[in-house]
Amino acid sequence: MTVIYASIYASDLPVLETTLKRKDIFHIVVPHQVDKANVDYLRNKIGSPSYLWTHFDAQSSANILVVDAIGHLFDLYAYADLVYVGGGFQKGVHNTLEPAVFGLPIAFGPRHQGFVETRAFLESGIATAIHKTTDFEQFIKQNQSKEIRKIISGKSSQYFQQNQGSLDHILAWIEQYYFKSRQKNDHNQV
Repeated sequence: MTVIYASIYASDLPVLETTLKRKDIFHIVVPHQVDKANVDYLRNKIGSPSYLWTHFDAQSSANILVVDAIGHLFDLYAYADLVYVGGGFQKGVHNTLEPAVFGLPIAFGPRHQGFVETRAFLESGIATAIHKTTDFEQFIKQNQSKEIRKIISGKSSQYFQQNQGSLDHILAWIEQYYFKSRQKNDHNQV
């Protein structure tokens, strides 16, 4: 099983640390900030042996890959079984749409309010809110089977099918608002 920890901060680590020690999982850790100081700090906090994306070693026995480069996360989702999206213990959860496009079960911290998709993902069972270490361990356990992941993938597909054309609706609303505003301003200038 492969778990991606996407856009994580140090504040996410307390709920992840037990799972990150599991040797039966391949862990891909993608820090939100990939500067050397932050990457080194996260690797030290993880504590288990890891290797860096930029120093790939096919002979390494470490089961933790830390991605210390920008621009690879979206492509890595294709190799994941589960995803933890970071930021939910700090400012707010990061992009959950990308892993959902891949049909992946998603977990994130408690600061997820204000995003339509996170609410929809929680309600439909695509995502799980994590508050403590045992919540994340339970998330891993519940989503180990391929059958469960296939069900979640179906729910993700359904979400995107139901929301096709959303951009068109938003643009139409903006256009309508813009023209009403312009007409009002033009009328007031006469």
